[in-house]
Amino acid sequence: MPNPQTLEQLQKATDCAAFVVSDLQAGLKTANALEALVLQQLISKAAALYDDVSQLLAAARSCSQLLAAVNETHEAAKVQE
Repeated sequence: MPNPQTLEQLQKATDCAAFVVSDLQAGLKTANALEALVLQQLISKAAALYDDVSQLLAAARSCSQLLAAVNETHEAAKVQE
């Protein structure tokens, strides 16, 4: 089962990545042409990082829920024996 601290850190990383994307997009609004070219690349990379960490967090949570359900079923089977 995923460590609760790991899930918490992944959630924090997801939140931080979202802030990075948002802040870079805000900077893009006032950027000159050269800055905009660089910022667009950074926004793309930050968005990809956000997506990757979000997917990892979702998978870890799903795994945690699945293991909890298996353990619950296993415990229920023990009681019936």
